[in-house]
Amino acid sequence: MILLTKLQIPEPPYNLVLRPRLAARLNGWERVRLIAVTAPAGYGKTTFASSWGRALLAQDAAVLGWVALDEDDNDPVQFISYLAAALEPAARGLLAAMQEIAA
Repeated sequence: MILLTKLQIPEPPYNLVLRPRLAARLNGWERVRLIAVTAPAGYGKTTFASSWGRALLAQDAAVLGWVALDEDDNDPVQFISYLAAALEPAARGLLAAMQEIAA
């Protein structure tokens, strides 16, 4: 079962620290199909990625997939299901195909 709340981009906090240089650097990669943001806990990955993603969506500049993972998503089938659901906007039919394979 897919929880839709895990596929929604979180709202940025009201006291968001803007990172225009980082956003500009990532915006220059239009031909890149996947960007992974990695850093230790507490470094602002979710805050930056959600605000940057929302800005791209507002400009109609990208198709984005989002999935919030936690320790319960350690099962490979569940992980792939969430990944497929997050990528569904960019790859229509992927989730249905993955669910058919897993069945």
